[in-house]
Amino acid sequence: MQWTTLIIVVSILAALVAACFALALVPLRLELFVKGQGEVGKFWAVGLGLRVSFVTISFAAAQGVDSVLQLHLFGLKVWRRSPAGGLPAPEEESKVSLDELLAKARRLQRETERWFDLDSMLVFLVDLRHHVRLKRCNGRLSYATPDVAITGMIAGALYTLAGLLLPFGDCRIEPQWEDVAKASGQFDAACKVYPGRMVLSAIAFVFKNIKLRQRTCPIVPAPP
Repeated sequence: MQWTTLIIVVSILAALVAACFALALVPLRLELFVKGQGEVGKFWAVGLGLRVSFVTISFAAAQGVDSVLQLHLFGLKVWRRSPAGGLPAPEEESKVSLDELLAKARRLQRETERWFDLDSMLVFLVDLRHHVRLKRCNGRLSYATPDVAITGMIAGALYTLAGLLLPFGDCRIEPQWEDVAKASGQFDAACKVYPGRMVLSAIAFVFKNIKLRQRTCPIVPAPP
């Protein structure tokens, strides 16, 4: 009986180790589709689809109609949520001031700095890009702002980004020189993600950088 139990435990541990190595070596294919348009003060609509392996999540929302969230497995719809009454009207939404958001951000920063160095964490998050392989990236964005100078500044930044993504597809930027705030466009991308490697990197980062005790300044004796 003891040998049987030992064999079962060893088999389970071996399966867990094999699963960890498989997650580290085998990537997941992730595909993202986004389409939307809108104009400030008039209307807006957005649709989003996210596919990971055989799982697909889709979301659609527009001004004045019910939003829809769906889950598909192997192309079959298995779950759908459409809240009654649609999205809340602007007067029904809870208003959060900018000061409250800044206060929450500062509290989160202080709590994070208790355990980790922010610069090291930023470097780690940027390095996670090595575990993502972009395969396809196509998009089109047409937009306008009431300020021509802001429209031009945004166009310059987006043209630079589109140039960096050129090896993976075609991203077109179409600024409109109109005195309105509006945008319309679509975007689709596909990439391979290595979640196991990300988890292992996160574990290594935590063990190497976590602050187990608060650092205190050494006490320097006063000169005689």
